[in-house]
Amino acid sequence: MLSAAVGIPLLLIVVVAGGRAYDVVLALVLAAAAIEFLLRAGLKPNEPLPWLAGATAGGLSLAAGASPEWTAALLTAFLVLSLLAALRSAATVPLECWSLSVAIALYAGWLGRYLALLRHGAGGREWVLLVLLVTFASDTGAYAVGKLLGRHRLAPSISPSKTIEGAVGGVLAAAVVAILLRAALGGHLRMAALALGVAVSVAAQLGDLGESALKRRLNIKDAGWLLPGHGGLLDRLDSLLFAGAMVYYAVQWVSL
Repeated sequence: MLSAAVGIPLLLIVVVAGGRAYDVVLALVLAAAAIEFLLRAGLKPNEPLPWLAGATAGGLSLAAGASPEWTAALLTAFLVLSLLAALRSAATVPLECWSLSVAIALYAGWLGRYLALLRHGAGGREWVLLVLLVTFASDTGAYAVGKLLGRHRLAPSISPSKTIEGAVGGVLAAAVVAILLRAALGGHLRMAALALGVAVSVAAQLGDLGESALKRRLNIKDAGWLLPGHGGLLDRLDSLLFAGAMVYYAVQWVSL
């Protein structure tokens, strides 16, 4: 609760401020999330792979508004340098560490760049606030309803504590908050807001399950230790990464 009480207001201030401050903070968070996860997964801090992955995750976000050539150059440099680093350290670093580094850099950086693209588009402040607050509502609703009424397991092989009742509670909470936010932020398409709230919740819950599956495969409980009481940064970002990408394309393809 203390971490949330400090972190959420700071996060909202940065989102409202926008500009380069938002870009830099987002890039630093994505970089830290990638590095933290890879170190938790067993990569060594004295090896270059986690740091290259972190720099790429943050760089992809910073390059989100630039020309595609910058993104292509960044990815090319990362693939070449990281593979050379893995081959150079082949005696001590399994090649699987290279593939995991590439996966996490793309997971955090490529999906995270949509939060940058969304913020710099038309109505970007409102859309990012909607992603954040509706995702938070979904997480809270799923947790509360799951604790009170949860009986049927949603995905026991991936996350035994999640229930179908909790998932439904998350969707309902997200839909209500989306309608309220669209009204408060100047929106008038209530049914579109309702559908968007449901879609954000579904995307957020899939993102959460996706990261849970990855952690289970790697036999780790938390993605890191940077957020007291919350685990790692990627544990808090997993829902937002999926939801941000979904809302970006909804804004691009649908008149909302």
